[in-house]
Amino acid sequence: AKKQGRTSLAVTYLKRRNLLQAEADKASSMLLNVENSLQSLEQAKADAEVVKAYKLAGDAMKVARLSEEEGGLGLNADAVEKLMDDLAEGNDDLEEISSLIAADAGGSAGPAGDGDIDEEKLMKEMEELEVEMLAGELASTSLEKKKNIGSSDTAVASAAEAVMESKVEVETHGKKEALLG
Repeated sequence: AKKQGRTSLAVTYLKRRNLLQAEADKASSMLLNVENSLQSLEQAKADAEVVKAYKLAGDAMKVARLSEEEGGLGLNADAVEKLMDDLAEGNDDLEEISSLIAADAGGSAGPAGDGDIDEEKLMKEMEELEVEMLAGELASTSLEKKKNIGSSDTAVASAAEAVMESKVEVETHGKKEALLG
């Protein structure tokens, strides 16, 4: 408009543009304030829920500490100590019963872990198990070899297998006697 010699019209357009820009800025600022208010309201709701949860937890703790006669759970140090004593007494009774049953059955007296276990006996049993495992491996190996051996050596392979089987039977019988003994 200024190029065409209309300076006053150009000034009017600039004033109008500035006025519209100011209104747009004002509307943008108001929108930002509304969004901030909504966010604050949502945060206040969340805070209120947290406070309610704290109150419920506090009330539940009060009820838990009330005696059973008062409608609570009776949760206090004395009650917990009594409960732990009762549990320990029950465990002692169970261990005694297990010990009596084991003694009656001819087994070792006492539950596992009370120090009455014979270490030498355990080591001997472990060695016997190792021998048995090795014998089993040798038997399966000899069976494989037997399959691979020609018909002329079948008798030798059968004899080796019979020796291995009898060794396993003797060891197994010995363990049974040791356990029952």
